[in-house]
Amino acid sequence: MRIQYPNYGKQLGWMVAALCVGAVLPLSGCVAIAAAGAGAGSVAAVNAGILSDYHAYYPRPLGTVQTAVLQVFSEMHITYVGNVKKNPDKWIIDGKTTAGTDVSVILKSTSQEVTKVTMGVGLFGNKTLSRQFFSLLNQTLGVQATVKAPSI
Repeated sequence: MRIQYPNYGKQLGWMVAALCVGAVLPLSGCVAIAAAGAGAGSVAAVNAGILSDYHAYYPRPLGTVQTAVLQVFSEMHITYVGNVKKNPDKWIIDGKTTAGTDVSVILKSTSQEVTKVTMGVGLFGNKTLSRQFFSLLNQTLGVQATVKAPSI
């Protein structure tokens, strides 16, 4: 007597193929999604399918925002590690949380009076820390961040 088993091989093959395609699609680039939770006016960036960075625009000059970021670092007990001037319009400020997680803030001047702030925490991001950072930055600068660059 011969026992016949259902043909799971073909079904399993299709499921594996679908899972592979589903896993690879998010890796094809960077998708920006609105994230109201990261502080009003900020956007969350999804890199390789992982929520990682938040950004917002401030109607303030680059130097003013840079000073405010350092003040917010101090208030949040983020240790300032250093900064890099990529070009006259772009600075990267690095820090570490008390838990040792890397924090990176990129400041990019989009005009004389507007600065884009992008914040990343660790490899996968940290929504709570990012929300607190942008909230304190809003208070320190005395303005509300926007998702799109304000026309000034």
